[in-house]
Amino acid sequence: MLSKRRYRLSLIPLLSLALAGCMTTAAPSDTPQAGVAKYKRDMRLGESVSNICFAGQIGAFRLFGQDTVIVKSGLGDEFILDVAPGCSPLDIANSVAMETGKSCLAAQDNIIVAESSGVSENCTVLSIYRWNEEVDPVDLQGIRPEDVQPVMPPLK
Repeated sequence: MLSKRRYRLSLIPLLSLALAGCMTTAAPSDTPQAGVAKYKRDMRLGESVSNICFAGQIGAFRLFGQDTVIVKSGLGDEFILDVAPGCSPLDIANSVAMETGKSCLAAQDNIIVAESSGVSENCTVLSIYRWNEEVDPVDLQGIRPEDVQPVMPPLK
């Protein structure tokens, strides 16, 4: 039979191992990504750019999630804008414009986002990336085996 002292000493390593197992941190893939970070494996996402210039104002845009918007430059190139969280009308916007007097847009500039009711808000652009809609969005290099669903053979 084990003595009480020896029994207590043998429990200490077991308890410390049990506690260490409880103190794990969440893997980066467990936390939802926001903004352009969601598209880091998307082949349509190009390189970061310092600014975009327009012929006057932003002519064409389309909403792309709650915190990103795709705009078309005066030359017809598309760019994805990563907008600061909390820009509430972005997901229902019917117009996106630059501040008066500007023809180029850079990170940390504001865009004016307005909805059909007339409510508008200044939203800060965090970053700007090239966007190529013509490219297949799937990055076969970035696919993990657990992401692939098995294909069933056709029934005979």
